[in-house]
Amino acid sequence: MDAKPLFFALAGLMLLMVADSGAGKSGVMLAMAEVVTACRDAVAFNLDPVGTGVGDLGEAITLEACMDDEKIVATLQFLLDLCSARARQRARYGWGNKWRVSEQHPAIVVFVDEWAQLSALAKKLLIKLLLVGRKEAIWVIGGSQFGTKEWLGEAIGPKLSSKVLGSCRRVDVTELLGGGALTEGYRPDLLRAATHTEINDAGQIYAQGLPGVPDRPVRYKVREVTSAYAARLSAERAMAGLPDLMFTLTAAGLDEAWHELLDVLADEAPAGGRGRPTALPGIVGLLREAFTFEQDPAYLTYDQLHPYLRKDDADRWGRWDDKDDKGRLRELGKALRRELDAAQVELSSERIRELDGAPRGIYLSALDAAIEGLR
Repeated sequence: MDAKPLFFALAGLMLLMVADSGAGKSGVMLAMAEVVTACRDAVAFNLDPVGTGVGDLGEAITLEACMDDEKIVATLQFLLDLCSARARQRARYGWGNKWRVSEQHPAIVVFVDEWAQLSALAKKLLIKLLLVGRKEAIWVIGGSQFGTKEWLGEAIGPKLSSKVLGSCRRVDVTELLGGGALTEGYRPDLLRAATHTEINDAGQIYAQGLPGVPDRPVRYKVREVTSAYAARLSAERAMAGLPDLMFTLTAAGLDEAWHELLDVLADEAPAGGRGRPTALPGIVGLLREAFTFEQDPAYLTYDQLHPYLRKDDADRWGRWDDKDDKGRLRELGKALRRELDAAQVELSSERIRELDGAPRGIYLSALDAAIEGLR
């Protein structure tokens, strides 16, 4: 490490990250997804055959296909169809050899975690997407615990322009960076993945092919995006509104295919009996959005939270408006307690000692800790 910050552009990136379990691979991908979801001209898709990928970003993710091979395959096939449609559009519009990204025609950044666990068909479609997607602004950020052909499906790793390696095998280093990489000083094989009790070298990486970053054997450390922080960003970005794909998909003639894909993804009976990743319980999401709207103060009293709850469901949360303030807040507190207990969320109201009269409310730190416990 040389203490210099790591900055690189995600635009146009086809990237593979290889790292062992506990090496911080999912966290590094989450950090990149956080950047994508902050853009007005790009959207994030989240694919993971065995987990939830970058799903901590919740509503900031435009599309999720996790823990279900049928849904992952359907998504990849749709993206390949979109590549073909965009290639025809480029020719028709006279846009040259590269899709012109804009708010009306956003880029799609596809995060694919646990690549090695994909089905054979999904691997085949993903590799095809890696070969044709860059020009059409459909870019892939892939993650795998292994970087060799037998795990990825083809010897695609060396062909990708950008590679990131955390703690991994020596054979992964030479496969992806070349036979001389070890002697040049690229030694991710010496990094140690985290355990339950020690962070070790989690989040530390070597990299080649990152735009604007010289190729040299330097270890970098990627900042952690916690689940609680990701949940706050999810609420913020959902409230601000995500980029709309309908204009570009309609222009491509794929609006009906898009709705058909959404129907497949909405199916609550996934193949193989595997469940889909669940979002935050409704009451927790409402409370987090209230804090987000108020610019994340250290606490909110029941009286401050009540308008946000009432706005979501006036019949449910406005039942006590005819009572005096003391009675209204007492009933609100009891209702909140029932909701949190029903959702099995470990979150309790507290006396806000910083205010006169110490009214009851919720501290942001307690809410974020409860969210962290749900992930």
